[in-house]
Amino acid sequence: MIYRLTERYGKIDIIWAASDGMALGVLDAIDSGLSHLDGSQVVVGGMDWTKEAILSIKQEKLTASVGGHIMQVAWSFVKIFDHHHGVNVFKKSANTKTYDLELINKNNIETYLPLASDVDWNKVDFRQYSIFLNEKLKTYQFNISAVIEKIKQ
Repeated sequence: MIYRLTERYGKIDIIWAASDGMALGVLDAIDSGLSHLDGSQVVVGGMDWTKEAILSIKQEKLTASVGGHIMQVAWSFVKIFDHHHGVNVFKKSANTKTYDLELINKNNIETYLPLASDVDWNKVDFRQYSIFLNEKLKTYQFNISAVIEKIKQ
């Protein structure tokens, strides 16, 4: 496919894939000579924050990965728990937004590197994010950096 794209469009210097797996496949195609592309002159990115992609970013092969989907699931469980306990979490307000996807690249790879290992999610007490369980919280404080600090311990 990359070969066809380069034939059709000529010089390609950015490839953004719909998944990290596809992005890593692009890198494999470039490395194996299955394209006209020079890997040193192509920026390749994907989505998902897979372990392989994070390690590839660390090795400066893959340029970037957008992700955080797993945290959206965690935050939804917190909100479902709160909803079950009478907190109106589904009204349109400051609490509507949960979590934005984030970009991992060479500038912040060290922060996200713990996600490339086997993560013990039991180290994160997600109850601390519940408005029902924490009367002092007025809005959700979902933060991937805080979660990463917990899993590093």
